[in-house]
Amino acid sequence: MKVLLLLALCSCPVLAGTSLEIVTAELPWAILHSAYHLPIETRTDPRCPEAEIVFTLAAGRLPEGLEIGLDGIHGTPRQPGTFRFTLRAANGCAQSTRALALVVTGKPILRVDFEELVFAHQSGVPDPPARSLLVSSSWPELPYAVNSGACPWLKFAQAEGRTPPAGSALTADAVWVRVLPHDLTPGKYSCNLVISTWRAANAPVVRVRLEVLAPPVAPPVAPALTAPLAAPVTAPVTPGPVL
Repeated sequence: MKVLLLLALCSCPVLAGTSLEIVTAELPWAILHSAYHLPIETRTDPRCPEAEIVFTLAAGRLPEGLEIGLDGIHGTPRQPGTFRFTLRAANGCAQSTRALALVVTGKPILRVDFEELVFAHQSGVPDPPARSLLVSSSWPELPYAVNSGACPWLKFAQAEGRTPPAGSALTADAVWVRVLPHDLTPGKYSCNLVISTWRAANAPVVRVRLEVLAPPVAPPVAPALTAPLAAPVTAPVTPGPVL
């Protein structure tokens, strides 16, 4: 009933020389049985007096549980799949349409290529090189976060901070992990990297282990060998004549 009412509201005159554009081109994926709300972004001609924009469904259909309102697409999808439809926007001056697609699927799943990273360092030598950790997901272009907790000796840098888009030659995003062992005493250290994203089905944990080795002990230096001192040589004394 709401869609029919919006269709009726859309039957308004269109003024020549004005424009209305639907800017939103891609819809973020929706999670099955989870609340979804997406405002639709539009661009209007400044010559048009302020008028409320009405969105309606021109073709196709939305999944069960979602509907189009004055504030965009909202609801809780109850049907998985890929849904293609044409959205119409109209105000008192102009109208416009755009073809869109919405994917409804399960919660995103994050994956990492290592469950553990091991570093070793010995005082007096350069720091160990950084290691790469690959993060992928069942969702394309999924932003994710990395948390190392209270580990000041552990640093990381994300390449993009999101998984590659659909159709990309890349299958994962890289996280560069390095350690700063200079201020640590010899011993074994451990910390966890937690990979997470909003509403994900999991949060992979990567254990990072670091062993700091004591500096090598220099071998004792042997004392230098010296030749024994020779006894002084004195000339024999020949007794003189007795006077």
